[in-house]
Amino acid sequence: MSCGVLKSEMFLGADGTVCPCMSMVDAKAESWPNAFETPLRDILGESPFMDRCATSVGMVRDGNDACRACEYIDRCNGGCCAGALMSSGNYLAPCPENCHFFSGGWYERFQEVGQRALEQYLVAHPEPLERYGQGSFGKSTITVRECL
Repeated sequence: MSCGVLKSEMFLGADGTVCPCMSMVDAKAESWPNAFETPLRDILGESPFMDRCATSVGMVRDGNDACRACEYIDRCNGGCCAGALMSSGNYLAPCPENCHFFSGGWYERFQEVGQRALEQYLVAHPEPLERYGQGSFGKSTITVRECL
């Protein structure tokens, strides 16, 4: 998914709840395993929990018509699984916040503002230009996306 948490982190709640993201702990639609009841080696082995953690953009795309038809799927990557889970009960559903961000034009607005801010910064702080040279770091070649 877009943030990468599902493949790299795990949240362990005080009650023993194991879920891939702290934001998902309250998602009662999912039955997360409990470390007090099931050994971590079983939870982190071949299990339904790990199947959910292996979610890919392709699975989100295949799992719902909205993402499959969306022009922003390659930027959004399906959005936040926690957002989808909390809003619909299905972690493969579209993430409403990401849908609003991209289809509402916010992505383009952020790119424009970020590009202007970067250009203003480079004018006020020419050190990166002096250090790296105009060709590799000049205003004409650098973009906000490259800085992120």
